[in-house]
Amino acid sequence: MNRPTLGVLAWFFSIGVSAADQLAPPPSPGANVTPKSSFDLTDPARIAAGKTRFNASCNFFCHGNEGSAGKTPAFKGRTDFTAESLFRVITEGVKPEMPDYENMSEERRWEVVAYILHLGRQKPGR
Repeated sequence: MNRPTLGVLAWFFSIGVSAADQLAPPPSPGANVTPKSSFDLTDPARIAAGKTRFNASCNFFCHGNEGSAGKTPAFKGRTDFTAESLFRVITEGVKPEMPDYENMSEERRWEVVAYILHLGRQKPGR
C-alpha cells in the first residue's frame, strides 16, 4: 500500500473509533457500588433469618450443612470475606455453578451475608 492509502485508512479508522466511543453509553453513577446493609450484621435475629434462608437455598448440594463444605470450602473460620463481596456474589452468582439471587430482596440477601459472616467468626470443626 502506498502512503496516501494508509493515511485514508487511518483517518477512516479514527472516525469509526471516535463514533463508537460516542455511541457507548457512559456507566451510570454508582453502577458497581454495593449497597450498604440497613441493619447490624451481628444482630442475632438477622443471623437466624439468614440461616433459615441459607439452609433453604444454599446447603443441599453446594455449601453443606451450616456452610460446612460441599462443592465449596467451609465457611467456618473464614475471615477473608467482606460483607460487600458476599453480597455481590449472592446477588450476581458465580456462573455456571452458583445461580444469582438478585430476585431475593436486598434485606434477605443481607441476612444471608450476616449468617455467612457469623459462620466465619466460628472455629472450624465446630
